[in-house]
Amino acid sequence: MSVIEHAPEVAQKKAVQEITKEPGTRNIVQMLIDAGHPLGQTMRDLADQVQIPERSTFLVGLAAFSSAALMTYRVTRHYSDSLLPLGLFVIVEQKPGARKSAIFNGTHKPVRDCYAEINKKRSRELAKQRTKIESIKLGLRNKEPGVTRNQLQNAIENLEALPLPLTVHATDATTAALDLHCLIPNKGAYSLASDEQALLDTLFGLNYGAKGGNKPNIAAILHGFDGGHVSNLRAGREGYSGEIAGSICCFAQAGSIDTILRISNGTGLAERFLIASEPSLLGKRKFTGKICDMTPYQTACRRLIARQGRDGGAECCNYLHFNPEGADMLFAAAEEMEPLLLDGARYSSDLISGLVSKLDTHASKIAALLHLYAHYCQDVIGGEDKPAPSTINPEWLRIAIEITKEQIEAYHAKLMDMALIGRPGEWQTIIDYLDGKGGKSNRVVLENALRKKDLYKGRARLRAVIEDMASHGYLNIKDTMIYLS
Repeated sequence: MSVIEHAPEVAQKKAVQEITKEPGTRNIVQMLIDAGHPLGQTMRDLADQVQIPERSTFLVGLAAFSSAALMTYRVTRHYSDSLLPLGLFVIVEQKPGARKSAIFNGTHKPVRDCYAEINKKRSRELAKQRTKIESIKLGLRNKEPGVTRNQLQNAIENLEALPLPLTVHATDATTAALDLHCLIPNKGAYSLASDEQALLDTLFGLNYGAKGGNKPNIAAILHGFDGGHVSNLRAGREGYSGEIAGSICCFAQAGSIDTILRISNGTGLAERFLIASEPSLLGKRKFTGKICDMTPYQTACRRLIARQGRDGGAECCNYLHFNPEGADMLFAAAEEMEPLLLDGARYSSDLISGLVSKLDTHASKIAALLHLYAHYCQDVIGGEDKPAPSTINPEWLRIAIEITKEQIEAYHAKLMDMALIGRPGEWQTIIDYLDGKGGKSNRVVLENALRKKDLYKGRARLRAVIEDMASHGYLNIKDTMIYLS
């Protein structure tokens, strides 16, 4: 019996629509433009200027903007009072020579510039307080009248209370370095961003011995996505304990997405990422000389970061929420996708079911970011710089849900392309097993070896695949033996 026959009648039609829908049919930038959202036209103009596909440009731009919101806002989940950080995890691939750096720098530099100004001010305050401490110490050594040890102690305490310069857009960091250089000075927040795959290689230990079993601790990466709590105790160095929030953007060459999919290994890492691997425009580009006006984007970053509290960090004081209409939209979206998680359905594999189950989380983050951008991209001249309304516009949530669905399809297509799910993956796993056994195997032995793999989820599905391959001439079945044709 098919998944559609299992699904409730109301869900059948929606499930059929999802199953038969071609990946990539939604133009998410056009959806934003049609809805009158200002980020859509800016990202289209930037993509047109650099000649990189629109969806890739949009995801990189939204990821950069999420790093601006990381230490400023949270959104309340629609089903509880828990708070969700707004940082996105994004990986986008393009070929060498595609001018990735132009998109990356155009969207990330406005954020870095804002934090550079904050850090200049903080560094001056720290230097001033350190100078004061040295002056008091000198006075104590010279036994100057009126200089006391209480003054020194108070000055030291005041120094320790001052906020440290913030680390944003780290390009090459190990998970161990996150504690000392990001989580501690940023009070639980980290943002990683690079236009090179080295970001992922270093972060996940792929270039310093992780293959030998010395796997990096990715707890901060996992919990940073949804504002979880970590308590890192380390011998020989300071660790961080508290709630954390993170953002990651990697815009690199082909292979970056494969890296995340292959190392996820049941941790839930891959399902936290939004991905894009669009065909390159190399050889078909048309450079018109048109320059994208990034002023609205720069304004949005500047006004948003200016609302950050004195200390910043993962525990901020600006909160967004959904009204009842928005909450109903999120529940309805989750219910629509539920039949596609049944065994044998489009999204039943463990490799993608986690992402589908996080539809509401991804959509909530994206909706909140669209809401903030729509407010803060408008410059304020001579008037009060008012904060964004705390209730998220349901129209932005509607678009965010569609964007998330599109991302699920992109993820599904990538898994199919890598033969990790679907018929190519199911067949290739059996072929590889038989190749390793000299082209033949006892059927029971083969079934026992492969039945627990995510591709099959049991003996019944595995047997169906074997029969399917035999009917197409890939296998010969004789009594208890299976042979490669």
